[in-house]
Amino acid sequence: MACSFPFTYFPFISALTAWFYVTHPHMEVRFPTLMVLIIAILNDGTIMTISKDRVKPSPQPDSWKLLEIFATGIILGSYLAMMTVIFFWAAYDTDIFPVR
Repeated sequence: MACSFPFTYFPFISALTAWFYVTHPHMEVRFPTLMVLIIAILNDGTIMTISKDRVKPSPQPDSWKLLEIFATGIILGSYLAMMTVIFFWAAYDTDIFPVR
């Protein structure tokens, strides 16, 4: 599944980004909105380029596994929401970021 890669490694990438900002406070790095948009479009294009579909057609209609899809979405969404709250709490309670 090509789209599971970003969801699997998102917490690690966000932790690495947070570590970079904490260890390099002298660098004022700003990501403009256009840069984020360009990165997202390039990421989608890369995933669509490398994905391959080798599915053999089924003689009978297939059914959706909605319970598995919703359960996976709820688990991943809950984990990412929890990590967001933990990262915010960790950054909010430190003295690394000065109040302006």
